[in-house]
Amino acid sequence: LVCPKGLGLLPCSGPQRGLCSDLTGVCFCAAGFATPNCSIACPTVGGQVCTGHGLCADGTAGDGRCTCQTGYAREDCGVPCPGYDPEVEGSRICAGHGVCVLTTAQCECTADEGHWGGADCSECAQGWYGEQCNQVCVHGHTEGRVCVCDPGYATANCSVACPGPDGDRCYGHGECLDGHARNGTCQCHPDWYTADCTVFCSPRWCVETAFNATAWPPPRTGCNSHTGACECEQTGTGQWGGADCNHCAYGFMGAQCNQDCPCSGHGSCGQFDGVCQCDMDEIHGFWDGAACNVCAKGWAEPLCTTKNVAVSRSGTDLAAISLDPDADADTVVVTDE
Repeated sequence: LVCPKGLGLLPCSGPQRGLCSDLTGVCFCAAGFATPNCSIACPTVGGQVCTGHGLCADGTAGDGRCTCQTGYAREDCGVPCPGYDPEVEGSRICAGHGVCVLTTAQCECTADEGHWGGADCSECAQGWYGEQCNQVCVHGHTEGRVCVCDPGYATANCSVACPGPDGDRCYGHGECLDGHARNGTCQCHPDWYTADCTVFCSPRWCVETAFNATAWPPPRTGCNSHTGACECEQTGTGQWGGADCNHCAYGFMGAQCNQDCPCSGHGSCGQFDGVCQCDMDEIHGFWDGAACNVCAKGWAEPLCTTKNVAVSRSGTDLAAISLDPDADADTVVVTDE
């Protein structure tokens, strides 16, 4: 027996919790109270049992504990699980990458299809990155789903080191393009070249060391953008050539060597008068004419690299055979076969 029999409807653990049956000696608990003597009250917040987000095991057979609705946790079901919002359609508990611990309302992230972390399992665990958090962050740390590189390292997984030792990338002569969104190359300071910015070159230095500084006109020099080697200046302001870089390069003319020769691309010309000197070799062709736009005698179009030969067959009445249907006696070299 829990309560005395034959004494009428006496309270069980208090006047509002339940009443004792004087016939059976058993308590009948009010809603929200549990255990045989109705001594335990279900968790109630704002007048709502289980905060309105769960069901309480009340009555004499219950233990007074809440069974929470999906998405809620703690003993009173008063705390939403991380990532869950009943007002947002499609919201997912622990971002769909973990389980909500009912006693703490915290996520335990899983690692079955990715390595997840963060309070709501929506970020990658440290050391992992990517949309599915399944790629290794080599030289960096994880922020969200991004691998943030250590200084001197680059690319999405921070695996590429800029040239040069740690603490002295690009050997002090350039900027290391580090970070997860860059490629780990060196952007050299002015007058420094090569991938690691270790080769010095300047036009003035080239004149003094690699060319005849006393030549006239003065050498127009520059530096190769890849190797840093001295070479003749060939930019939009001028195309220079020659042993001392003080004459126009092939195909250019003018005081600044910034005008095209009028030679149809088949010869060089005088720097100031523009008179063409046509190509005459088997690589570039054998050209003629004031503008080097026709084949020289004995050579066939279109490239002027094939001999225009007509063959006369001795002892026959056959006409000469030409490789050029427009050939005539002035342009065809006749040989005996």
